[in-house]
Amino acid sequence: MKVGIVHTNYIKKGGEDVVVEQETIQLRDRNIDTSVLLFQNPKGKAAQITGMLSSLFNVASWKRMNKWMEQEKPDIIHIHNWHFSASPSVIMAASRKGIPVVHTLHNFRLLCPSGLLLHNNKLFLDSLKGPFPWQAVFKKVYHDSFFQTFWLSLTVWLHKNMGTFKNIDRFIVLTGNAKKIFTSSSFPMDESKIDIKPNFIQDIQLSPVERGNNFLFIGRLAPEKGIDILLEAFDGTDFELTIIGEGPLEHLVEKAMQKNPKIRYLGFQARPAILTELQKCSAMVFPSIWYEGNPLVIIEALACGTPIISSRMGAMETMIRDGYNGMHYDPESVEDFRNKLKTWQGMYATERNIMYVNARESYVTTYTAEKNIEQLLLIYKSVINEKSRLT
Repeated sequence: MKVGIVHTNYIKKGGEDVVVEQETIQLRDRNIDTSVLLFQNPKGKAAQITGMLSSLFNVASWKRMNKWMEQEKPDIIHIHNWHFSASPSVIMAASRKGIPVVHTLHNFRLLCPSGLLLHNNKLFLDSLKGPFPWQAVFKKVYHDSFFQTFWLSLTVWLHKNMGTFKNIDRFIVLTGNAKKIFTSSSFPMDESKIDIKPNFIQDIQLSPVERGNNFLFIGRLAPEKGIDILLEAFDGTDFELTIIGEGPLEHLVEKAMQKNPKIRYLGFQARPAILTELQKCSAMVFPSIWYEGNPLVIIEALACGTPIISSRMGAMETMIRDGYNGMHYDPESVEDFRNKLKTWQGMYATERNIMYVNARESYVTTYTAEKNIEQLLLIYKSVINEKSRLT
C-alpha cells in the first residue's frame, strides 16, 4: 500500500501541521510507502486575497496534484487541509483518477467559514442549518471581512452543490462530539462514511517529581481560550496558578499577576519545560469557550498523568470524563469553575492519586502513536477494499 498525503501548511505552524508531520513519520516508521504533497498559503494580504480568489478551483494546484499522482501512483490519498491554496481541485483530481480519498476534518470549516463555530468570543452556530451561511457573511466571521467570508462560503457552497465532497470516500473526525455536530448539520454527510480517530503524541519519559499545589494553564492567551474566565475564577482566592503561553491578552495576565502573588506567569516555554510543569502541577485547567478540535495539550497532560479541570463542552466532554480523569464545570458559570477548583483542593491525596492513574490510563488506551496508526491503517485498508468492490 502506498499512501499519498496532501496538506496546505498554515502561515504560522499549528496543531494540524504537527499532526500531519507526526502521522507521516509514524507511517514511514512502519515501512509504509508514503509520499507527501504540500501546499503553502502565501504571506502578505495582497497575496492572500489573490490566493483566496483562486480557491474556487486552483488550476495550478490541479496541475501539481495530477503530476504528483502520475509520479507517485498512491493507492490512497489522505487530504488534511485544502484551505485555501490547494483548493477543492485536489479532491476533484483524485476522484478523476479513481483513487480513494480520506479527508481529516480538523475543524468545522465545511460547516461555517469561521472554522471554529465561534464569533465575538461566543459560540456561533447559525451556519449549521440552512443552505448558505448568510449570517456568517454579514457578521464577517472570517478575518472580519465581508468579502473573504463570502468567498470562502461560496467555495464550500459551490463544491457542496457540485458534489465534490461526495467524492470523499471516508471522513475522519477527531472526537465523537465533532461527529455529532457534522451529522446533525445541513451538510450532506453519510454517517457511515465518518470515522472517529483522535490525535496522538509520542509517549513521554516521565520523571519522578513531586507534585505541587498549583494549577497550570497552557495555551494561547486569547479570548477563545477563556483567559477572562480563568483570571476571574482565580481572583480573590488563595489558589496557586501557573500560566504558560503568549497572545493578545498577555497584558491581562501581567495585570492579574501584579495584583495576585499566587499567579506565576512564565510566558513562552519550550516543550521540555512544559512537560516538566505538567508533571509538577496539581492539575491542569482548560477554560476554553469553544468546541476545540482535539487539543494536543490535553493529550500531553493525560500522558503526564495530569487530570484536567475544563469547561463542559465540545471535545472536552469526550476527552475528559468527569470524576475519572478530570472535572467539568459549567462554561457559563465562573462560580462553578471556582467550586470545582475548591473541590479538587479539598480531595484526599488518595483520591487525587486515583485521578492521576486514570489520566495516564486514558492516554495509554486512546492517544498513543501505536494505537493511532493502527487505527489509521485500518481505515485506509477499509476504504481501499470498499473502493475496489465498487469498481
